Amino acid sequence: MTSPRRPIGRFSAKHFWLRSDVDAELDAELKFHFARTVESLVEQGWRPGDAQIEAERRFGDIASYRRELGRLGRSRVRHRRLRGILDVVRQDLTFAARGLRRAPGFSVLVIFTLALGIGANAAMFGVVDRLFLSPPRHLSQPEDLRLLFLQRMGLEGRSRARFLTYPDYQDLRSLPAVESAAAYDWPHPWTLGTGDAASKVTVQMATASFFPTLGVNPALGRFYSEAEDQPGAALTAVLSDSFWQRAFGRDPAVLGKVLHLDSARYQVIGVAPEGFTGAELRHVDIWLPLEAAGFATGEALDSRTSWWVRGVVRLATGVPLEQADVQLTAAHLAARAAHEEAGGEPYLEIQQPRLFTGPIIAARGPGKTATSRLSLWLAGVSLLVLLIACANVANLLLTRGIRASREQAVRVALGS
Repeated sequence: MTSPRRPIGRFSAKHFWLRSDVDAELDAELKFHFARTVESLVEQGWRPGDAQIEAERRFGDIASYRRELGRLGRSRVRHRRLRGILDVVRQDLTFAARGLRRAPGFSVLVIFTLALGIGANAAMFGVVDRLFLSPPRHLSQPEDLRLLFLQRMGLEGRSRARFLTYPDYQDLRSLPAVESAAAYDWPHPWTLGTGDAASKVTVQMATASFFPTLGVNPALGRFYSEAEDQPGAALTAVLSDSFWQRAFGRDPAVLGKVLHLDSARYQVIGVAPEGFTGAELRHVDIWLPLEAAGFATGEALDSRTSWWVRGVVRLATGVPLEQADVQLTAAHLAARAAHEEAGGEPYLEIQQPRLFTGPIIAARGPGKTATSRLSLWLAGVSLLVLLIACANVANLLLTRGIRASREQAVRVALGS
């Protein structure tokens, strides 16, 4: 008689990979061994009812047996499946290696074709990601940074503009929803040097709060302070890493040097980190303090009808975007009403204004600039190159397969 203490040592299921099949096979095995034990007891002279009770006593807790055997069975199935997959992969790799060794020229051609298509796509999609999907480099917590937009109703309908007046920017700095704010202008070409040594550089004016709001640390020296961003203050400048490399060869002694920009002299006090482009993806060589720079004086700083600065804010923690937009619009409307009541020049070209924020990458996107459109075209071309590469590889494999038809016929005849 089979001992009931080990009712099953091994069992087979037709479809081990399905848990329900494993459990069904297990139930069948347990019922079989239980029935065999009852039959053995009856053959020994036990009455059927007593044999049933004795078999249950000998088997003990069948539910625990079932759970443990089910766990072992499923573990065995997983190991068997994994071993089968590894065997198939090993055989395929071995066969592929033999094929590559037998036709090295064909292998090099296929690898080169795929590498060309994949490499072109990787490069172009990296450019697209940099232009459209990722925020500018070196920004701290870019998800909390928001660009300022002014929506207005004009003669041509509703439009969205990035430019604000400088007083508009000053109105929103103290709002509860705004942790910090900064203003900057569009990068402009300035003349560096005098005489025959003069050259053009791209300069952007920004408030002293520009770098702290973005959460950027200097690579060398420091950034200008609030005291240095006041009319009449000593003129200072911050260089970009690319300009520092191009003009000074990354010489640390650049700090303290004087740059002759247009008609003024600016002292270099710091260098921005490598790859830093500001709040937007724009090429900038030099940053200057906005209020201290010669251009931003008089009417440019006081006029509410001179639209020339852009704004970026870091919202306070926990402030919903809708609440922030409501506060910004309310502050803008209140300042506008006070300006007109005081006899100021009315906002003739603006009707139904609304000040709101957008994500830090909202200034970029398909169709925004010629560079953006060109990048999307190049991305499409690179994808077409990959498709052509795949089609060429498929043709090469098809041609090689036709040439190897005799070998395949022999393999089929041998049963392999």
